[in-house]
Parts: sequence; C-alpha cells; structure tokens
Amino acid sequence: MVRLPGTDRAEGGGREVVHVGDLPTARVLLALFAAARQIAPGPTTLGGREAELLLAAHGPHFGDLHGRRLNLDLSSRSLDVTAYNLANGLGAGQAAVATVRATMPMDAEIWSALRTQMNDRRAHFDDVTTIVSDAIRWGQSQRRPGIPSASD
Repeated sequence: MVRLPGTDRAEGGGREVVHVGDLPTARVLLALFAAARQIAPGPTTLGGREAELLLAAHGPHFGDLHGRRLNLDLSSRSLDVTAYNLANGLGAGQAAVATVRATMPMDAEIWSALRTQMNDRRAHFDDVTTIVSDAIRWGQSQRRPGIPSASD
C-alpha cells in the first residue's frame, strides 16, 4: 500500500489524520481557511487575531466559515482532514498544515539540538583529520631508501 504524504492513511480508504499538536491552533485555522475553496460570498482573508477570537468564541469545531467549507475539529493534537479534503481537494489539508509547519520558526530546543549535532560532527571530522594526518606522517617516516614517494 502507498502512504499519502503528511497523513497516516494508506491510499484507498480510511481517515486522513495530520499531527498538529506542535502547531498553534490559530495558525492551523488560518492556513486551512486560506486553502479552502470559496463556496459562498464572504471575506477572502482571515487575520490572526480574528482566528484567535473565533476559536475563543466558537470553540475548535468549524463547518462552514465565511463562505468556505472547512469541516474541522481542531480540539486534539491530531486533525482529521478527510472531510476537509473531500470539500477542497485531495491532499488540501495536508498541504495547508505543511505550509504552517514550513513557515514556523524553529524553537530554541531544536536549534540547540542542531548546534550540538553540528559540534559533534565537527569534533568527529577533527578526529578523522588527525588520524589521517598521523597515518601520513607515519607512512612518510617508514619510507625505505630507493622507493620514490609520490612527491618525487
């Protein structure tokens, strides 16, 4: 079976679920609203503050919003985008969430982990460089008379 990108659903059936627990709910709502097809007259944009107010006033459940079919329940860490994709196109929900994920700044823990990993690799490279340099020096010290070196 082929797995669809950004989802836990295999091609051919079932629910399409995207992990959104690490993303701000208002940003997810904004991205899904922007990617949804306009089916009735209504505002074409939604601001970040407006998204936060909508979540506070109406909760995490959205059917239609400002003329766009969302069919979303943003109450958990996993977002079922099956109904959203039926209304807005195959993979539309996954693409919208991927956009949010791609535009989110990395938090301090991720940067710290990347720096540590980079420093570990740099230390490993320095160790390998030292080993190779020592081997070359040892090889040069073991030259036998009458055998030309590569530099000769």
